[in-house]
Amino acid sequence: INSGVKIATGEYLLKIDAHCIVSPRFDSILLRDHQPNWIQIPRRYKLNEDKWEPNFNEFIDYEYWIWPKKFKPTSLHGFRWHERARQRADKLIDDTPTFQGSFWFMTKAWWDKCDFMLDEGYNELHAQEAVYLGNTTWTAGGRVVVNKNTWYCHLHAKRSYSINNQNRDKCYIYSYKHWVSDNKAGFTALIEKFWPIPGWPENWKEKLWQVQ
Repeated sequence: INSGVKIATGEYLLKIDAHCIVSPRFDSILLRDHQPNWIQIPRRYKLNEDKWEPNFNEFIDYEYWIWPKKFKPTSLHGFRWHERARQRADKLIDDTPTFQGSFWFMTKAWWDKCDFMLDEGYNELHAQEAVYLGNTTWTAGGRVVVNKNTWYCHLHAKRSYSINNQNRDKCYIYSYKHWVSDNKAGFTALIEKFWPIPGWPENWKEKLWQVQ
């Protein structure tokens, strides 16, 4: 990603996984609606692998943080938030706590201002790309928004390549410490903004920083 940004000469940056397809005019719609301090993502559908076409039976607009202590190591992972999608169906551009990472759109100026993807703690894997980009944007006074006026499809298939689990777990541990412990005030404000969050206990402030 950094190599691509380095050679980019335009005003905007778009990152998309190779195993995706996009809706007609998706780029012009994102450009029309964009604000300088935003990260934008479109509505996401699953991609039919056999026919290489959208599966319009189910979509994902929002993701939330699963209660971090469900994981070992304790870490931040997003999950589709269908209840919020139903409650806020009339809002065509709306805030989301986090996103998948398979598609994002922003200005190059925002990228440069936030110094994205330069934190060595994430190592070469960048297993927490959406955590890094989204939380940095929220704590820097920006917004992460889903734009329901356009869409893309992402292939949900078994990974055909290997990942170094040790490096991945180091990345998870570092990312969690960086955002939840070292940036406690910013992370607390983000959770409060989207509260209530599915699966989180009412006394989450007490439990989240409780030593295991």
